[in-house]
Amino acid sequence: VCLLGVAAYGIASVREQAAAFHHAHTVIKRISHGDLPLDKAIATIRFDIVQVQQWLTDIAATQGKDGLDDGFAKAAVFATAFETDVAEARAIAERLSLDEIANALGHLKRAFDPYCSAGKATAEAYVTGGPALGNTRMSDFDVTAEKLTGEVDKLVALVEAEVGAGVASVDGVAASVSADLDRAITIFGILMAVAVGASSTYLTPIGHQSNLLVMGPGGYRFGDYWRMGLPLDILIVAVAVPLILMVWPF
Repeated sequence: VCLLGVAAYGIASVREQAAAFHHAHTVIKRISHGDLPLDKAIATIRFDIVQVQQWLTDIAATQGKDGLDDGFAKAAVFATAFETDVAEARAIAERLSLDEIANALGHLKRAFDPYCSAGKATAEAYVTGGPALGNTRMSDFDVTAEKLTGEVDKLVALVEAEVGAGVASVDGVAASVSADLDRAITIFGILMAVAVGASSTYLTPIGHQSNLLVMGPGGYRFGDYWRMGLPLDILIVAVAVPLILMVWPF
């Protein structure tokens, strides 16, 4: 009965843990092949935006003098990279059926075009007319920059929520598996204690058929069994209990 109980509980535990591990594998695969590449793509997009602003600011400050006239070309390179990175991020979001993030990427792209145009126009004004002309264009650029910043913040919040949900799901699976293992250890310890107790049949001749078989040929009486059986049972309990607690701690 004890062995059947152990087997039944073991099969049930294995099935539960197999389902939990399958779910964990699915979530981890989604994170590693989807959420993390998406998070990396968003970080690259933010870098592209910063570099566009940086190069336009540089040429506006230097007015293209002393050979420092590559700001517009560098800004154009990162603007092109922005288009490519947004397309890649959107493809990942659509593959993962993250419609809200895909839509947010579309809004970001639409906000970037006027931001880039206003930034370029402002930088050109600083180069040709200095602060007197450039400052007149700053208000237009600030409006587009504020809108773009808002779209970036929305996108980052959505991606962080998606990644956070995946990590929380993995943590939940790990906690569930850990709890199942703790329960399994407790049950196995109890069942092993019952099995050892059921096997300690040395006090009477009727405790086990082997005891009864040797009673007649050996000339044993009923009371003879406990004289040897009691110390043996005490020894078994003294050895088995610490070992059970060591192997299957409660």
